[in-house]
Amino acid sequence: MSIQTLRVRLKRLTPPPRPVIGEDLHRDAHRRRELSDKRWRKGLTAAQKKELAALDAYFEHRDLELKRKMELWSKYAKVYSGGEPLTDAERIELEELEKRYAAPPEPPRPNERFALALKEALEKCERGEYSGARYNKG
Repeated sequence: MSIQTLRVRLKRLTPPPRPVIGEDLHRDAHRRRELSDKRWRKGLTAAQKKELAALDAYFEHRDLELKRKMELWSKYAKVYSGGEPLTDAERIELEELEKRYAAPPEPPRPNERFALALKEALEKCERGEYSGARYNKG
């Protein structure tokens, strides 16, 4: 065997690199939920326990800030039932947390995408923006 052939075989046998925690927030959050659910249903292997511990450590600061955001929202909502209003510092903190942890819009699912396109096309037909007799109702 040539050296090149051995390198190709070695490359094929080398496992792909594991994903690095912190590169993809959505993937990490999904994996954390998956492992947490599995922990209660079937139990985890030692490697999975280690991975879950690393994910929990990574999300610890985020979890604390989201908990604080919910506490401030709760206090804000209690104002309408006779609670104390937020102080200026709390209001500023809540605004900062809202900006930092605003939920990104979810991408539309394939069927929703088709439904939105169809809806837009129908609206254009009704406004008369399509030319041609088959699109105009008349």
